[in-house]
This record gives sequence, C-alpha cells and structure tokens, in this order.
Amino acid sequence: ILASRFQTILYYLRVYYYYNITNEEKDYIRCEKRVRGEIINVKECRQLLSHIALLLANESFTEPDYRCLMSHCLTCSEIIQINDLLVIIKELCQSEPSPLKNFKDNIDIVSFLYLLLSRRNSEMICLSLEIIILFYH
Repeated sequence: ILASRFQTILYYLRVYYYYNITNEEKDYIRCEKRVRGEIINVKECRQLLSHIALLLANESFTEPDYRCLMSHCLTCSEIIQINDLLVIIKELCQSEPSPLKNFKDNIDIVSFLYLLLSRRNSEMICLSLEIIILFYH
C-alpha cells in the first residue's frame, strides 16, 4: 500500500529534516552526511513542510494518516521533532472543520498523549493538554 502524500511528508520530516542524529534514530536517517557547512535552517524547512502537510490534511485526511502521525510521535526519540508533530495535531484540531472529527469516535487521543507524558518535557506536556482541550471542545 502506498503512503499518502501526508504520510510521505511525515517521513521526510523524520529522515531528512532531523535536528540532531540520535542513536535510536540512526537506522531511519537518510542523508546522514548532509553538508552542515551549507547553512540549512532545519526549523524553517520543517515549518514549511508541516504547513504543506496541514494543507493536504485539510483536503484529505484519513484515519491511517492520523495513525501514522501518532506512530511517529511515539517512536521518535528526538523530543523537538515530537513537539513539532504535536503542533501539527494541535493545528488539525483548530482547523474548521477539523479533519480529525471524521473519525473522532475511532481514536483514543487521551491514551496516546498519556504515553508521551513520561518523556517529562514541559512543552510536550503543554501541547498534549492543549490538544485534549481542543479535541473535546
């Protein structure tokens, strides 16, 4: 099964636009020896790709797209990447109409976010709480 365009962007964010290589992520990283001498603003690249992902999601977003996003959040070891992905979920919740409403009854967002709380990152905790409030608002 081919990945959706949304899922492909998530993949690119993780394997090409990482912030720092971590031991846990080495198997996923493509382009490990990218030239850091060239000035690449990873944060800006990630923001632009995230914006494109949101545009795609607002046109067509499926439960497998959401599950892929959730999987990346749970399996990525780089906290800052997870926070970026949580921002995508938050923005999906804020979209009118929210693409998440199509399968709201099929997903347990609280249990998923609860698993992230063990990371003990204040930004992640704040984003998780904001998402829960927005999701059930």
